Order: sequence, then structure tokens, then C-alpha cells
Amino acid sequence: MRNRMPGSASLESKSHTLLTALSVSVTPMVEIVTKTPFGARCQTADKRHVESVDLDRMIRELTERHPDWAELRDAIDLAIKAHEGQHRKTGDPYVTHPIAVASIVSEWGLDRDSVVSAVLHDVVEDTPVGLGDIRDLFGESVSNIVDGLTKLDGIKLVEGVEPVDAKSAANLQKLLLSMSAEPRVLIVKLADRLHNIRTLDGLEEEKARRVARETMDVHAQLARKLGMTHVATELEDECFKTLYPARYRELRTQTKNRMALGRERLERVIQDTRAALDVAGIKAVVTGRRKHLWSVYEKMITKQRSLEDIYDLVGLRVIVQKEADCYLALGVIHALYTPVPGRFKDWIASPKFNMYQSLHTTVLADRDTMEVQIRTLGMHEVAEWGIAAHWSYKSGENPEVAWLGRLDGDISNPLSYLEHVKSELGRDEVYCFTPRGDVMALASGSTCVDFAYAVHTEVGNRCRGAKVNSVLVPLSHVLKNGDRVEIVTGGDGTPLKEWLSFAVSSKARSKIRTQTTSDRERHAVSDGRSQLAEAVGRLGVPQRVLRPDGMERAAKHMGFPSRDDLLRAIGRDEADADTAAKIIAGVTSPVAPVGRDEENNNLSEHVAVEGSLSWVVIRSRCCKPVTGDRIVGLVVGVETAEIHRDGCSIYKRDGDESRFVEVSWLGDSAAQRVEITIEAIDRDGLLSEVAGVISGRKIPIVASNTDTGNDMIARERFLIKVGDISQLNSLLDAIRDVKGVFDARRS
Repeated sequence: MRNRMPGSASLESKSHTLLTALSVSVTPMVEIVTKTPFGARCQTADKRHVESVDLDRMIRELTERHPDWAELRDAIDLAIKAHEGQHRKTGDPYVTHPIAVASIVSEWGLDRDSVVSAVLHDVVEDTPVGLGDIRDLFGESVSNIVDGLTKLDGIKLVEGVEPVDAKSAANLQKLLLSMSAEPRVLIVKLADRLHNIRTLDGLEEEKARRVARETMDVHAQLARKLGMTHVATELEDECFKTLYPARYRELRTQTKNRMALGRERLERVIQDTRAALDVAGIKAVVTGRRKHLWSVYEKMITKQRSLEDIYDLVGLRVIVQKEADCYLALGVIHALYTPVPGRFKDWIASPKFNMYQSLHTTVLADRDTMEVQIRTLGMHEVAEWGIAAHWSYKSGENPEVAWLGRLDGDISNPLSYLEHVKSELGRDEVYCFTPRGDVMALASGSTCVDFAYAVHTEVGNRCRGAKVNSVLVPLSHVLKNGDRVEIVTGGDGTPLKEWLSFAVSSKARSKIRTQTTSDRERHAVSDGRSQLAEAVGRLGVPQRVLRPDGMERAAKHMGFPSRDDLLRAIGRDEADADTAAKIIAGVTSPVAPVGRDEENNNLSEHVAVEGSLSWVVIRSRCCKPVTGDRIVGLVVGVETAEIHRDGCSIYKRDGDESRFVEVSWLGDSAAQRVEITIEAIDRDGLLSEVAGVISGRKIPIVASNTDTGNDMIARERFLIKVGDISQLNSLLDAIRDVKGVFDARRS
């Protein structure tokens, strides 16, 4: 392990328990471990906002952790004075936030300048304290980190009320590229965002959702790229809970139930594995690990699988003493359980660029398919905490953040550039070799053309063929980990437009487009139309949505005079095809109406108009009230009233109070058609089970329609006949109890 900076010594003591287990005996650990074994290091991660924050305690704990850091005490004093009178949305004194962020950074084992910068990260933006004051008091290093954090705070990272502007895109690009030299800005920013996410309850719902979306798209991906898995998973799960609360609750319930059923089996596997390793003389700590909820949901979406088809909800983690023990433990486990072919990865021999190392294998253990991770204590620390676990800024080299160079790109279209950043952050990586043995990190899905442009622009422009592992392949060949790639060059240095159909990196696509500008201009509209069609296809909706009116609507929304202007901009990559497609298609696949209500809605025998028994009463088609609903009557003709549910939007459309009459239900009930909508996590048998609940209550089903989007959420609509509101409410309650259902409501 690397030598640590001042302040990280505590991390060593925090690992003492696990080290003791490894050096003395195999410690009984049968519980599913969801957090890193470095218990003390995770104290901050487990803290949540409470109504009364003890500021004195927070300061005492932070300063006692670093008693020799006089600069820290000075920074705290300055922050308290600068933020005096300021409060957070939670009602707490504002200074509690930077102190909490500094505590997180300290728990991660970062150096003194990082912790001090965390304490001061908001003073320049929110108080009269200037950057020059920070530099004079705490030095250039702290000043640079605070400056980077201040600039990053002023950048819009998601589309909100106001569009992302060119200045924000340019600043974001500069900052991301400069952070390869000073990654502490990113790390402190992640700590800042982590504390904000833990205290989202203090924000209005809309603001909380906007923060959660930005965090999910950018900050969680940055944490994962930096190898800070523990931070990424907490951010993702907290954002999942905020963005999709009903889905989160239902998935949590389902996964909890599944894991409860398999707990005895998991404990048996842990005990058997531990015993086999002990017999082989390998000292190890064997624990269960649980897949976090967002990862489960994401896998359902990307793999298009139901929850029942995901077998790695729990797995094994084996932590050993030495690297050689990893391979010995692998042999023991493969002898004990049947390995699944094609599911072995050696990240020890070939670490990821964020320095992640581990052996991954999947085995059939006690009738369950289970992933096993095998690593040393040092590898585990890096796997959980990434760059923060092995901080070494004095070297001036940070290979863990080399991927930041891929975030360069064309900023002429700010929104498009932002989508590019999000896309790059979300991509996995493949590692390939040049003929000289140099490692090239590329985005997952990269082709030989992407590799050529990664080597050099001229190599890309002049590439005409490629050899992968000494075998000739087309330039469209998708590269895999460990491939040795040789580019064959020739010609006049002009790339082919066809390469755009398989090039995935922004650099390759940008250079290809630049060289083919004149040709692209002539075909921009047709290219835009093709890209838009592809984007619509990715949404899973029919191509027939690409009607002129829909494209005109998208053009107007995105600020273009006409649909041809929009198509031309898409063809030039000046507008985002996916954004236009979502506007045209309504974001998600629409669920078609379940059927038209052709029944005579005359309710004269069941509803009375106050003061008269001769009125004709008809049921509205907009809100479809049923017996027992609070209703009002709208005069629509001579002694003819249309009844609406109290609160119907008819009030907004018709402000003439003289047109409304008092109406009431008579004693008897009439069977009336009602449309209900059910949303659920998709699984086999869901439709039949919901239909069974309805028919089991003797409620007729007139029509039904089901749609499952790319998000693996099933949306079912039923047109049914009910007698009154109590029967309807009872039915909806029963449907909500069906496994996987998180919402059942009247349409």
C-alpha cells in the first residue's frame, strides 16, 4: 500500500479489526455486509440529518481527529464568522454544512488542504470573504481547490427552468479537463453533494428532484469513475428514492423478501466457503454482500429482465492477506462450487484505470447462481473508496483520472455537449494495447476507428484497416478488453462519412464530421431525419409518431423556426436527436386508451338535481364520477345537467358559477364504467394476477391495455364496471397488495 498523507493514519487504525481477523483466525461473519468493513470510516456515511444538529459536537469530533492541524481550527473559526446568520433549508445554521462536508472528507482519509478547503468551500460564493483572503491565510493549494469548487457550483449540469448556456458548457469543459491535475476539487465536490443528498428532505419536492437528477446523471457517475464505489452507491440509492419513491419502496420490499428467503442458504454457503478456505490454510474474511437497489433496477432496465431473473441480489466477498492468496482462494472456490463458464474476470492482473483490482467469478452454490469477489484488504479499500483510498497528490501524476481527457468535445451546442459528458461518464471502459504494449483506455463499444483517433488525429484520418490480435478485421470491429490493435494507414487523409455509423467516441465523431463538412451540409436534413428516427426507435415507440405536427412541436419547443431547421440542426449535431424524440413521443411510450365508453350515461334515476325531479342527468366523460363520489352539476341544456367529480378541471375551464347546480346521489347504485391505471415492476404473470383480483371480486372487465416501457415498468389500464366508490376503492387497495404494484389509481 502507498505511503499516506498526514491525516490518513486514522484509516489504518480503522482497518485494524479486519487486519486482526486476517492475521489471527477466520472471524465469524454471517450477516450480509452492505458497507465496507472499515467501520469507523463509515460513521459519517451512516449519519442522517436530525432536527437538532449539535454544531459543537461536530466541530469537536473533527478537530480531535486532527489535533495538530492549526489551519483547520482557523478555517472553522473563519467559516463560523463568515456564515453567521445564514441558515440551510433544513433550518440548521449554514456552517453545519461545510463542517459536515469536511468531516466526510476527513473520514475518506484526504490530506489537510482538502479538509480545510471543504470547511471553506462556500465562503467565497456566499460571503464577503474573497479568494485572495483564502490564499493569504491558507496558501495557494487551498485557494486553488476552493476556486475550483466555487466555479463548479455556478455551472448548470441539467436542464431546469433555464436552459444550459454556452458559458456553463465551456466552464464545465475547462474544469473537468483541469481536474486531471487537481482531482481534489472533484473529491471535495462529491463530499459536498453527498451531504446535500442526505439532507434533501429540507427542499421543496421539485427542487429535490432536480438535485437528485443532476446527482444521478453526473456526480454518481464521477464517483464511480474515481473508483469511489461506496459513495456512488449511496448517491444512487438516495436519488432513486427521491426520483421514483413508489418504485423504490416496491423494489425494496421485493428484494428484502427475496433475500430473507435466501438468508439461510447464504449463511450455509458462507460457512462452507469459510471452512474450505480454512482447510486449505488460507486466512480470509468471508461475508455476504447485497446488491444495492439502484443497481438492481438498472440491471432490470439494461438487461430487460424481471426481478425474478436477477440472480446476483446477494453474493460472496472473500478478503485475503496476499495477492497470491486471491488465486489460491479462487481454486478452492471453483473446487467447492461449479463455476459458470464465461463469467470470470481478472481485474488483478489487468487493473481498471481507477486502480480497481479484484477477481470476479460466478458459481452455482447451493442451487443459487452467486457472484464471488476475491481481493486483498488493500484492494478492497481501493474498490470501495477509489482515489481517496490511495491519495498521492505530490507525485503530480494521477492515472486514476486520465479518463477526464475524454470529456473534451464541441461546446457549440451546450446541451449536446452536456449530454456527451453524461454519456461518457456513464460508459464502462475497455483496455486495449498498441503494438508497442501501451495501454489505451476507450469507452465500452469503441471500434477500431475510435482506437485510431485515440492514438492520433492523423492516424484516424488515414486509417484504412486494422489488425486485432494479428487478425485483419473491419474498422467497425468492436474492441474487447485485452485486444492488441494495429492500425493500417494509407490514402489522402480523408475519413469516410460511413464511419459515423459505428464510431462512438466524441473525438472520432468530431474529427470525422470536421473533415466531411461540405458533404454533411448537403445532406444535413436527411441525416437529421435518420438520426431522429433512430432516436425514436431507441424509445421503443412506433415510427408513425414522426408526423409533421409532432416535429413542428419539437422544433418550437427547442427554439427552431421550422421542422426542417430542426432536422438540419440535428444532422449537423447542433441539436440533440434524443431530446427531440422525447418531445415528439411524449418521453415514454404512451399507453393507448383501453376502450371507448359507448354506454348511455343517463343517470337521471340515480342523481337528483336540487329542487327538481324532472331534470335529465348525464355523466361526464372527463372525470367519470361513480356513485358515492362528491359531485357537482353543470347545466348543459334545458333541464339537463352533466355531473362532474368535485375538483374536476371543469372548474378551470368554466368560471360561470350560474351554470352549476346542486346535485346529490339517490339511495340506489348504478353500475358505471371506470378506467383504472396500474403501474408495477414488470414480471411474469403480473397481468393475469391483477385481472384475477378484479374478476375475483365479480367486477366486469370491459377492456384492457398493457404497455411495458424500456424502464421495465408495466402500465396496465382496465375499463371496468363498479357499483359505487367504496367498491372501487376496495378494489384499488387489493390491487396495490399485488406483488410488484406500486400504484393503482383512477385514470
